[in-house]
Amino acid sequence: MTCIIGYVDTKGNGHIVGDSAGTDVTYHNRIDLHSAKIFEKGGMLMGYTTSFRMGQILEHCLDFPDRTAGLTDFEYLIKQLVPAFRQAFVGEKYIQDTDKHGGNFIIVWNGAVYEIQSDFSVFNHSRGFASCGSGSSQAQGFIEACLGYGIMTDDNVESVLRTAITAISKFNITVSGRVDYLYSELVS
Repeated sequence: MTCIIGYVDTKGNGHIVGDSAGTDVTYHNRIDLHSAKIFEKGGMLMGYTTSFRMGQILEHCLDFPDRTAGLTDFEYLIKQLVPAFRQAFVGEKYIQDTDKHGGNFIIVWNGAVYEIQSDFSVFNHSRGFASCGSGSSQAQGFIEACLGYGIMTDDNVESVLRTAITAISKFNITVSGRVDYLYSELVS
């Protein structure tokens, strides 16, 4: 299910877009959901795939730890936020304390795009964009082409990201429905 794209423009502002499909390919079912798979929490734009329950925990049950002085954003994610993700998932009975996997989601924060992998590793994407979900490869190709040909500018990011999801939905049966978009200005 899903296509989530996180993007940081040349000014460091964050953008995130996602489709609204809920799919079960085993039974060939799809429903377009009322709730979005992207949200803002703690100054971060977040978008998820893998599990709706996981996304609901991130959005509604996660408590952000106070940041230890001197940590970079990347270190804060690894040393403090990832343990908070795990704690929330265990506390809400989404995973067991001994589980090594949770789910896959994107964070756009402070001028950077991070991907949290299912094993809780943190990727800091150097290209200024990342995607997750079943439409991830298609999204990466679409965004890379738009950037390479100068099609995406700071003035049309929302339009290009929405078009990406719509285009992907024409070829990927697990990406569909309403396209949600969020924007956050770089906090300095």
